[in-house]
Amino acid sequence: MIFWRIRQFARAVTASVTDDDMRFVCDYLPADLRPLFFAMSLPDQHHAIMTARTALSLARASDSGVDERLLARVALLHDVGRRAGDMGAGGIVGKVATVLIASVAPSWARKRSEGDGSAMTHWLHIYYHHAAIGAHLIRDAGYEREAAIVARHHELSRDDDEPELKILRMADNLN
Repeated sequence: MIFWRIRQFARAVTASVTDDDMRFVCDYLPADLRPLFFAMSLPDQHHAIMTARTALSLARASDSGVDERLLARVALLHDVGRRAGDMGAGGIVGKVATVLIASVAPSWARKRSEGDGSAMTHWLHIYYHHAAIGAHLIRDAGYEREAAIVARHHELSRDDDEPELKILRMADNLN
């Protein structure tokens, strides 16, 4: 687990979005959803692109019958509830702090996420609630199905989960 977190940190610090990545985003996200994507920090944009590419590869390697365009949209949007600046400078400081705190003291961290308005409380609130925040933003843009999937991407799996949600979770966990 620690090596995985180190890898994630290294990816965040070195994240970039290439011209090819920009074309990918524009190919799969309608113009009215792009502002949500571009409101994320650069590391989160990079993560979302990697998650979307992985999700499409997983879908194509299986016979899951998913809607690939929907899958790409939800993968690109799954973390839009965590916008640039929400987690401190560059998004990395707050993300590292919250991941460590949530790993070491999960009960305390979850309780603190509803707390006093401090920076740490805000970071924890975003960490625990970014799926619901993102779903709200996506729903406000008029994309109910996408919002429903994004809202549940960190919830425990259920038998009635849509195949796009199942693949999104797998791709997110791989990135």
